[in-house]
Amino acid sequence: MGALRVADAWSRATPPGAGVAVGFMRVINAGKRDDRLLEVSSDAAERVEIHEVRHEGGVMRMRQLRDGLPLPAGATVKLQPGGYHLMFIAPTRPFKQGDTVSARLRFEHAGSTTVHFQVRALGATTHDGR
Repeated sequence: MGALRVADAWSRATPPGAGVAVGFMRVINAGKRDDRLLEVSSDAAERVEIHEVRHEGGVMRMRQLRDGLPLPAGATVKLQPGGYHLMFIAPTRPFKQGDTVSARLRFEHAGSTTVHFQVRALGATTHDGR
């Protein structure tokens, strides 16, 4: 992964039958070259999409980032509630508090890595479960 590092990967527990789950993390690009998160996959869901939430005219809108998530050189990009995040579409099983969900991240320049998301409580808003 070179100059890229992923930290504080977490998700929220889902109720039975939920059609989606979320994933959050920080991506630290300590290098001098911009990179991009291009794709995420996981055995825990039918597919995983990279999304962002934007405030447009007083309305929150969520959209998929089809071209990936830019990771500027020297910056930390936070995937967090109300901003960038991952959507695990059609989970293969409920995400239960205390479990770990693995996903494969593919970057434009840094290659691929597996990240383990810690599943927090259903109402968690931060990586430490609060």
